[in-house]
Amino acid sequence: MSTATVPWRPPGIDATRQPSPQEESSHKLAHSFTFSYFHAPRNFDGEDYSGHVQQLAVVNTVEEFWRAYCHIRRPGDINTKLDLHFFKADIRPVWEDPENVEGGKLFWRIKANFADRIWENMLLLLAGYQFEFD
Repeated sequence: MSTATVPWRPPGIDATRQPSPQEESSHKLAHSFTFSYFHAPRNFDGEDYSGHVQQLAVVNTVEEFWRAYCHIRRPGDINTKLDLHFFKADIRPVWEDPENVEGGKLFWRIKANFADRIWENMLLLLAGYQFEFD
């Protein structure tokens, strides 16, 4: 797979680093979230799904969210099949995570020119805590 098809990992966003004084006065999100993706390698048999999930960024503030979002390719710009994830940071994007026991997978077939807008709206609703998570 060429690097043009993989969501780009933004520089400077690291879940282990301490926030700067400027970031301390940032706009905190209700929860930390992780951007990640899954791309099945050739001859993938379904085993070790979690081993193929690649983390792109962990965001804790509105500013970090936009910094990451601006550097991650939109669904309409990705020319290979992959799964994009946006989960609470403490929940792994796999069925085996206890938080996902009663969960599901959202899958829509839509016209390509709507994918980017729907993806952005869903992210904003999730990051803005506009859905019930219980």
